[in-house]
Amino acid sequence: MSSKISDVTVTACQGTAVSLRIVSADDQDAAIAREDFALMLLEEAADNHPDRDSPFAREVSFEDVSDEEWQQRFARGFVKAVRVTEREAGRFPSAVLHIEVTHPAWLDHVHEGDAWESYAFETGVEFADCAPILPGGKDAAMDDPGDSFILVPRAAWGDMLHTGPALLEIPAYSPSAYTTRDTIHRPKNIPADWIGRAVRVTSAVHGGTEDGSLVDEGTWARMDAHGCLSVGGGIESIARLVPNAGRRGGKLTYARVFDYVKAEFVGARQSGREIELSFRIPPDRRELDLHASCHVLDLLAWGWDEDDERTELAKALAADAERLGIDAPWDLMEQVADAYIAHYTIIYEPAEDLDDLPAHEVRTILAAEWPTATLAVTMTDEKWAALPEDDEWPEALGTRAIAAQP
Repeated sequence: MSSKISDVTVTACQGTAVSLRIVSADDQDAAIAREDFALMLLEEAADNHPDRDSPFAREVSFEDVSDEEWQQRFARGFVKAVRVTEREAGRFPSAVLHIEVTHPAWLDHVHEGDAWESYAFETGVEFADCAPILPGGKDAAMDDPGDSFILVPRAAWGDMLHTGPALLEIPAYSPSAYTTRDTIHRPKNIPADWIGRAVRVTSAVHGGTEDGSLVDEGTWARMDAHGCLSVGGGIESIARLVPNAGRRGGKLTYARVFDYVKAEFVGARQSGREIELSFRIPPDRRELDLHASCHVLDLLAWGWDEDDERTELAKALAADAERLGIDAPWDLMEQVADAYIAHYTIIYEPAEDLDDLPAHEVRTILAAEWPTATLAVTMTDEKWAALPEDDEWPEALGTRAIAAQP
């Protein structure tokens, strides 16, 4: 977990106004007179509340306040004004932050004397005008449910998931954009048709509530703009996730989903000085993360710095490293790449921008065989082009998988 940024104590709270004494954990300014900073502090207070239930917590989640698009659209619907007083310099600067909210319910979870460690920061966005947001019900800031879920290939979780449906339904927005139905407490049997569908799970193992997709009866997987994980066991309750009219910020996109997917090596061939390597890549106009000769040499040179030198190229690079006194593989690649690689190109199959397509077309594309990217390399000498045995090459690349970049 990241280090705390400050310590916060509530010095006064009444009606729609709250004052917070903030002491910085380092020599940076303790308080920032911005709506996004104020909302992060109020969300932390809600998360530290004993029962974690309040009007604010039901309307605003951590995922909301950490989403720049959501902050830009809705911050001023919750925070009417914010100002800083009583600044004190020193090794640990301090200040008092005064927050005025748009409705007293947004401070129901805050009490004088409350204290917590804070990780709040400013997002830097420019805030749009937003009418005051009221607790419960609909208001002018609400969006229609729209396209609330995204189909994510199991491969996006890499080594985390080895079983379950090939495609998993994941919520595309933060938890505040969904409600639940058909809740099962302490489940002994979960309906089979829930597998692969979006659910909200309360777990003793995880220590809280998670929105994600049910992989099997005991495992669920989460993915959002901040990362992904899979969790198994300890399900205290589970419910189907249902979109509702809510305040939607940034949407989880395929451009983000496939950041987690590695290019899969599928074959290699060599003729004279020519090498061709083929990789299966996500079907969304990705490119292999190979932007210079040194990147390509780094891919081809596995094993050069190990005892197992299987090719003439690996042996030559080991000799280069000793001759130049270079221990770091990447530093060596940058210096010697042009001595081994005369030319390279990457050939891609046509692909679609999945974020521009309707869900039924995306499902068809994801379920079909994914496109291939072929790396064609001309070495400076035929002896550098010799490949290891076919049964050895895929295993070697498995530890040096290429990240497919958008």
